[in-house]
Amino acid sequence: MQGVMYFMGQLTKEEAKAAMKEALTEWLDKQWAQFGKWTAGGLMSLAIAALAYAYSKTHGFIGK
Repeated sequence: MQGVMYFMGQLTKEEAKAAMKEALTEWLDKQWAQFGKWTAGGLMSLAIAALAYAYSKTHGFIGK
């Protein structure tokens, strides 16, 4: 952490602000990508479960 603070001390205020903004943007992009992956997986699981239920219901595996 000291190395980062030393490096940040060598930058102007605007350069440091731009570097922090870029780092934060990259981190948030990574977090949203991970969230999207889990959301897509959840939706696919839900769709498969709905299809299995509909198939079971129409073929008599689930009571009326």
